[in-house]
Amino acid sequence: MSVHIEKQRLFVDMDGTLAEFKHVDTLETLYERGYFFNLKPMDNVVDAIKHMIKNNPEIDVNILSAYLAGNPYAITEKNQWLDQYLPEVDAAHRVFSPCGCDKKDFIPGGIRETDCLLDDYTHNLRLWQPPARGIKLLNGINHTRGTWEHDRIRYDKKPAEIASDIVRIMKTTEMIRDEKPNDPKTIEDYEKLGIYNVDQLMEIRWGLEDGFDVSSYANPEYNARQMESRRLALLSGNPIQHDEEIEPEWDYER
Repeated sequence: MSVHIEKQRLFVDMDGTLAEFKHVDTLETLYERGYFFNLKPMDNVVDAIKHMIKNNPEIDVNILSAYLAGNPYAITEKNQWLDQYLPEVDAAHRVFSPCGCDKKDFIPGGIRETDCLLDDYTHNLRLWQPPARGIKLLNGINHTRGTWEHDRIRYDKKPAEIASDIVRIMKTTEMIRDEKPNDPKTIEDYEKLGIYNVDQLMEIRWGLEDGFDVSSYANPEYNARQMESRRLALLSGNPIQHDEEIEPEWDYER
């Protein structure tokens, strides 16, 4: 009589992990047709997941992504995006949860201790570990405060190396703690993003995911103050600091 052994499961986030989170000029852009479908893939991470699916059949790879409930195109476009860039993960292995909800509550059959989550957002990882294990994807603009002390993998490694690191984390007690990639350092790097700079974009995205009102970011005075403080910091050679006076309440560690 054969004994059924459940595969270990890897759940992979999309926005900021498989797909780049691109800048927007207005919050309304996040709700427009084509926004999610047109996100650029983070090629090294996408290829790493393909590598795992091909070479590690003992691991069951799934997508676990939050979506904007008010966007009528979000789930359809996320599926279309996956069909184009990661068709190896079929529809049965794609899980979508509304923004503001705990992702693990939407996993069929519930979370297992052997499950692993690859995500760029510390808040999601903290909800996941414990009971399971979380891996933070360092995407170049997150991990600003460095408080996630568990497994971390850089997005700019070679795909095979990213895949190997994920497998080692899942199969052993070994911990991998990569340092984050360098942040943009020039004024142009920030100004080319338009009215929303990198920090604001991340706050908007994570604020939306957690169900907060992000309308303060539509205030031109707010944006101007934030941009000016960063411009002056860059000119003076000082580290870029958040404007604590107007920091939004949902500022979780990224």
